[in-house]
Amino acid sequence: MKRFLLQKTAVLLFLSWWIWGGQSVQSQTSFTVFVSAQPQNTCAGAPVYLSVDSIHGGSGTYFYNWIGYPGNFTSTQQHPTAYPLTSTTYTVYVNDGSTVVSEEVQVNVTLHPVAYAGADATICEDTPVYELTDASVSNQSNFYWSNEGNSNGSFSSNTYLHPTYTLGSNDTMAGYVQLVLHAIANPPCNGEDADAMTISLTPKPSVNAGNDVDICEDETATLTATASDYNSVVWNVESGNGYFNNYNSLQTIYYPGTNDINLALPTCPSQLKLCSRVP
Repeated sequence: MKRFLLQKTAVLLFLSWWIWGGQSVQSQTSFTVFVSAQPQNTCAGAPVYLSVDSIHGGSGTYFYNWIGYPGNFTSTQQHPTAYPLTSTTYTVYVNDGSTVVSEEVQVNVTLHPVAYAGADATICEDTPVYELTDASVSNQSNFYWSNEGNSNGSFSSNTYLHPTYTLGSNDTMAGYVQLVLHAIANPPCNGEDADAMTISLTPKPSVNAGNDVDICEDETATLTATASDYNSVVWNVESGNGYFNNYNSLQTIYYPGTNDINLALPTCPSQLKLCSRVP
């Protein structure tokens, strides 16, 4: 690849006053400064080689003062190296002891791509789809989604920023899936930025209210249910007018009302039935 040299010149033609190191120096002679930056178009953080390539005229003894704007770059070298994070103008002041000549060169900086796949999420295993609404990309030439590992789910479109992801059987079996958003760099930057988010699957709750029991009409029923993969439980009287001593415990006591009743947990695969018995 050929490297091109950007050269600019500055010629001081008249006597003038210049500020150098906090002191004013009267210009008496003129000289020409040639400067360059290689490369002039670069990626953020990459090295840029600045140079005062040559000077025509002057005393032959020179002092250099480089300043970058924006930023806080400074150097007193003839050939310094800068690492700009944004597009920057570099100005060099050259002093031959009696005259100060300034020249500048512009360096154009391309920012690295940034991908954000969104926050991790937890959903129930029987939820078939998940919409990726939190994703974002910047400074990219292109982007796409992928699912990692043995996942066999699918995106509504893997080139849409906020697609819908449909869980696959392998996702359900594994209990999670990792989705990755890739942001492709703009030239002259290379590569990509990738960010992953994980969808964790919570098993569906299961509950069993226990065996059916018979009690006498003046008795109470001690109930012991079992449950798994749950956050909380609630006993409910589907018909009747009895009550529980604790509606939110797997173990509870039921006090029958005046009516025959059926007891059940709304999400329970089996029902507990209590019948009053007259001796």
